[in-house]
Amino acid sequence: MSESLTPDEIADAYDEWHGKFASPEDPIDAPWHKMAIPELPDLRDKRVLEIGCGRGGFSAYLAGCGADLTAADFSPAAVRMAAPRLEPHDKAEALVADIQAIPFDRCTFDVVISLDTLEHVPHPTLAVAELVRVLRPGGKLILTTNNYVSLIGLWRLVMRLAGKRFTEFGQPINQPLKFFPSARLMRGLGCDVELVDGAGHYLRMPRTEHGYLRLGFLERPHPLTKWFGIDRMVVATKR
Repeated sequence: MSESLTPDEIADAYDEWHGKFASPEDPIDAPWHKMAIPELPDLRDKRVLEIGCGRGGFSAYLAGCGADLTAADFSPAAVRMAAPRLEPHDKAEALVADIQAIPFDRCTFDVVISLDTLEHVPHPTLAVAELVRVLRPGGKLILTTNNYVSLIGLWRLVMRLAGKRFTEFGQPINQPLKFFPSARLMRGLGCDVELVDGAGHYLRMPRTEHGYLRLGFLERPHPLTKWFGIDRMVVATKR
């Protein structure tokens, strides 16, 4: 679908998707938030970019940690929902921006965060290059993506073989990422990878309340099973 849509059409599609939600997500409820929070450095007075901020729940959390925060999203509707959550914070703003062409100079931010966004853009590798570009040397990059070397990836394959389109809760773009971004890609972009982690093992159950059954026993042994979790995190430092 992403190949057949213009950027304006993609933005409109995500405006419609975000419009289905009455309120922002809980900043500590999503699995990718729970993974990212322990990896955050001290954010007080740090220039921080969260891009792919969605409806602003996690952005409000980051601003509450004292960050000089820019929260950005490709969807104007999402930014309109995020902006009121940032109003209590003097050093926080929300703006519309494309992760594949971030409107800031090189080496602008001390910390760059993008959670479960890369699989929902047309060109994920270009997006990662942009995230590194705007990060200062010594700065920290925290990324999470969906990993389809997982049980959900198996369901995606089943859907494809059945001739049906797979979506993540109706999102317009759903890239089939696997082990992305790789350590090789990050090194090539001038980063040292500090941590690769993964979690979340879900069996698709269409007739259940949430549509998925979490298999918590697969979280152990973690050094092995993390590679097959749906939620993947990469933490890196720019050289």
